[in-house]
Amino acid sequence: MGTFKKSLPVCKGNKVFSYAILLLMPVFLLSFGVSDSLLAYADNNETEALIISSAESFFISLKERDFKAAWGLLSEKSRKTIIDEEYGILKGKINKDDLIKKFNRGGERFLYYWNTYVENFDPDLALKKAVWKMGEIKDDKAVIILHVQGDAELMMFKQDGRWRVGLVESFWTRK
Repeated sequence: MGTFKKSLPVCKGNKVFSYAILLLMPVFLLSFGVSDSLLAYADNNETEALIISSAESFFISLKERDFKAAWGLLSEKSRKTIIDEEYGILKGKINKDDLIKKFNRGGERFLYYWNTYVENFDPDLALKKAVWKMGEIKDDKAVIILHVQGDAELMMFKQDGRWRVGLVESFWTRK
């Protein structure tokens, strides 16, 4: 409590008055409509922080070769597309449900896929070399603009209450 008093010396002579001001300030702001814009700004900043944190965690997971964590941060479409492509490469040598289980458990094919991915993509490109800028945010979709030599749009999707990386949606070319 001592640090609280020192950090807010509103009125040293009357502690009750100081605390009353602190407690009534939100009511005062609400009555002038300032709070709505402040709350929207705070909500937007919190949302931006969650989006950026999820994307950054994905690239850090790749760098640290924590592929299970990276897999968990991918959008549903990205996970499905990666499994579909791997299944196509294996040409029926494995049951698709077994392949899904192996990917979800971090099996051999899963590790092969991600090790190959990281050999061809340096996560530090996104983590250390790119300039990150928040793009448009909608209810369940957002864009992070990564600038290195040009701009790349990293699509983010809110699924199951979490922001997830749309790796496929961002970087795969359409067939």
